[in-house]
Amino acid sequence: MAEQDCELRKEYSTTHTSMNTRQIIGYVLLAVGVGIIGYALFASYGIFTGNSEAPKIFQEPAVEPTGRGATGSDEEQQIENLLREQLVKLLPQDTIVKTLNLFAWSILAGIFIFGGGQIAVLGVKVLAIRKEA
Repeated sequence: MAEQDCELRKEYSTTHTSMNTRQIIGYVLLAVGVGIIGYALFASYGIFTGNSEAPKIFQEPAVEPTGRGATGSDEEQQIENLLREQLVKLLPQDTIVKTLNLFAWSILAGIFIFGGGQIAVLGVKVLAIRKEA
């Protein structure tokens, strides 16, 4: 009887320790997943409200001045400058680059949210596992 009681206590002790470890791992995974999702949403909110800038993945190429002053007439230079000014008024230089950077951040934030969701689901699955007796 005492021998059987000792075996039951040993089995309960290892089972209880294993369950505690599993619960800790499950809660940690759940917290990490929710934290990643929260970071992605918080950073996206800051970027899209203008409080912070999107990561600069795309950059504006350096514009090299054309040295056609000797070959082109003065009228051609004036027309070219006028067209350039009108184009800048219509579409500012950094608009395309900013749009591409915002699009790239949106994709990256989507990946973060998906990955955080998968980690959180894994944590929930670890919490849901029950030791079969």
